[in-house]
Amino acid sequence: METLFIHVTNKGQPKIKFISTGFIALANYLKSKGHDIKIINTFIEEELNKDFNLTEYIKKNNYKILCFSLQWHYQSKAVINAIKEIKQALPNSKVILGGKTASFFSDEIMENFKEIDYIIRGYAELPLLNLIDSIKNNKPLENIPNLIWRKDNNIIKNKEIYLPTKEILGELEFSNTELVNNNQTYDKTGLAYEDKENKWLLVYNCGIGCPYDCSFCAGSKSCQKYVNSELSQPIFIEHEEVLKRLKTMAEKGLGVWYTSFDPLPGADYYPNLFKKISQNNLNIRCKFECCGLPTKGFIKQFKETFKDGSELVLSPETGSESVRKKNKGYFYTNKQLISTLNEIEEHNLSCVLYFTIGLPNETKEDIVKTLSLVNFLRKRFQNIKITAVPIELEPGSPMFVNSEDLNIKKNRNTFIDYYKLEEKPDLGYSTNHLSEQEIIEAAKLINIEANCKTTRSVFLKAMTDTLFDPDYFNIKDIWNYCSVCRHFKECFKYPLNKKL
Repeated sequence: METLFIHVTNKGQPKIKFISTGFIALANYLKSKGHDIKIINTFIEEELNKDFNLTEYIKKNNYKILCFSLQWHYQSKAVINAIKEIKQALPNSKVILGGKTASFFSDEIMENFKEIDYIIRGYAELPLLNLIDSIKNNKPLENIPNLIWRKDNNIIKNKEIYLPTKEILGELEFSNTELVNNNQTYDKTGLAYEDKENKWLLVYNCGIGCPYDCSFCAGSKSCQKYVNSELSQPIFIEHEEVLKRLKTMAEKGLGVWYTSFDPLPGADYYPNLFKKISQNNLNIRCKFECCGLPTKGFIKQFKETFKDGSELVLSPETGSESVRKKNKGYFYTNKQLISTLNEIEEHNLSCVLYFTIGLPNETKEDIVKTLSLVNFLRKRFQNIKITAVPIELEPGSPMFVNSEDLNIKKNRNTFIDYYKLEEKPDLGYSTNHLSEQEIIEAAKLINIEANCKTTRSVFLKAMTDTLFDPDYFNIKDIWNYCSVCRHFKECFKYPLNKKL
């Protein structure tokens, strides 16, 4: 009974081509325990063969145990529909579902889609290993942790909880794509082919867990606690295990290591790891997402360790310190941000700054503060790139779970709402101060200010040089101020009030 891991690509946008690294790690873990495993990515297969049919592929290769990833909510409809089609053609196949979205909505999914036999909530290393062993050998399932399953038309929710240990994490191979069918094509697709030298980009985090509850994040501490059980503290993988993975990938031509696990800013874990990477002569770049602000020692060691073209990513989210303090788990002031950017510039490092629009209780006046900060930063610093995105309502985030307390008006409340998203894409919410359309348009304004060719965009000049009440500003009409600028057509390539 061979086991197939399946990544189904959604039909809408954004198209999820990328297999979650956790899914790849699970497949490698089961392989190391003696199971015959293959990973299929429907995007790659359809790119190589327009007539590819997942059900026919499963039937032809006689796979009996099918493990589906439902990590990102954009995949919801595509994953469920694929399972329905397979179960209709192959009713005796065993379907296992996992991933962040599946975990959060596990009860609702099991109740509404009888084609799914099992869902593993949260961390899945030992639970999935035990489940597949039990299916193959017809063993009882009652003691498998994190498992929801069907028995005699009843839904059983096992009480046992599994959380991974540092030892288990050290065994996981997040980067080995050899089990992916047509893996050489996959390795040159999407994120994996971003590097200018046509070398791989490896997404690999050095641990799990988060001590923060950022209002917009589905990986927050409270969401992890709801889905499974809260880790008492983040778990870091031992340096030697990280080095082993990076060395293996470097030998294969790794160009960029991308990592976003930084739960304890200021700790010695990364500066010490960077020293070891340098000592091992790993000639790679790094793109590092900082949870807070990196220290001087971190910045110095980062510069000394990685090739030119490496980047630090900071996410101040907003120019309003009061809004940042209420919504971001790790708070810092604008003055502290500017001081850190000075340090980054002194080391001639590149930096990416991310801002978001649509935070709980963010007002139009706060947006003006963000625009003003962006204006200052893009004039002061030459080696930074600034981008802004409207927040989308993520299942499991505090904005989703505690919407009333955070003054969020949701358009999405259930899994079915996400399942239908391909039919009607939207952000999924509005706030007590901003409509959905205003959130979308304000993000565009910030991006335009960040790339403006004048000292100050005309709309920012109008907002900051006159006395006005920002709450009465019609955001979708502000762009008209820039129509007198000779760069207008270049900056505004499409109407600002156009829907996403």
